[in-house]
Amino acid sequence: MEIRLTNLNYRHHEQNIFTRLNLTLEGPKIIGIMGEKKTQLLKLIDAINLPNKGSIYLDDEKLQKDNLTSFRRKVALITQEVKDQFFESTVEDEMKFLVSVMHYNAKDLTKRMRDALKMVGLDDTYLSKNMSTLSSGEQKLIQLAVSLLYNPKVILLDDPMIYLDYPRKKNLIRLLKRLKEKYDKTIIIASNDSNFLYPLVDEVVILHHQNRVIQGSSEEIFQDVKMLEKQHIEIPYLVAFTEKARAKGVRLSYHKDIRDIIKDIYKHVD
Repeated sequence: MEIRLTNLNYRHHEQNIFTRLNLTLEGPKIIGIMGEKKTQLLKLIDAINLPNKGSIYLDDEKLQKDNLTSFRRKVALITQEVKDQFFESTVEDEMKFLVSVMHYNAKDLTKRMRDALKMVGLDDTYLSKNMSTLSSGEQKLIQLAVSLLYNPKVILLDDPMIYLDYPRKKNLIRLLKRLKEKYDKTIIIASNDSNFLYPLVDEVVILHHQNRVIQGSSEEIFQDVKMLEKQHIEIPYLVAFTEKARAKGVRLSYHKDIRDIIKDIYKHVD
C-alpha cells in the first residue's frame, strides 16, 4: 500500500497547517511520524479532515468526496483520546456499529469479533462489558480490536502507548510487528518518543514548518545525532550509550536491542 500526498494545503481555524506538502509512504512497513502537526497528518490520511488543496492517494485511489466510505475502509485511526472514538455502550454493540457504518459485510461476525479481541490480548468476555467500566488501557486495546474487524490496509496510531501498562505495551509492540510481517499492514505511528520508535519502526518522517520533511530509515534518522539535536528530538538512549562508548574508544556497533549491545560490549572486554 502506497500513501501519497501531493502539493497538499490544509488550513485549520484560519491557521496554515500544511503548505504544498509532498510525502510518500510505502508499505508494508512500520513508519514513525515525529515533529510538528503529527495528529493533523493522521486525520488527513484517514479522511476525517479534507485538504483545502492538493491530493491524497491510497495506491491509485484518489480521495474525493464521493468515495469517502471506501477510502476510510482501507484506513483505521486509533486516536490518542480513546473516549472520542466510541459511540455505543457495550463492546459488542460498538463493534457491530462500526461494521454497519463501514458497510462491511462480515461473515460470521461473532467469530470475527472474538478473534479481533484475542489478537489484542483480550478474551471474548469483553464483548458484554460496558465501555464506561473499562480502564483507559483496555479501551485503547478495544479501539484497535474494533478497527481490525474490517481488515484495513493502513493502521494509524496517535501516541498509542498512552494509558498502557508495561505488559500491554509489550503486547501491542508484538502485535504491530505481527500485523506488518504476517498480514502486510502499513502501520503509521505518530509519536515523539524516540526510545519507543527506534527499535520498532522501519522508517521515520520528521515534520517541520508546514512543508519540510526529513525522511529516512530508522537507522539513518536515529543515528544522526547532530540532526536530532538540531530538530530538538531526543536521542534514543541506545544510540546515546553507543556514542559515549565510542567517544571513550570502545568501537561498539549501533543496536536496537539492549541485549545486542551487551553482547557487543563483552567482545571488547579482555
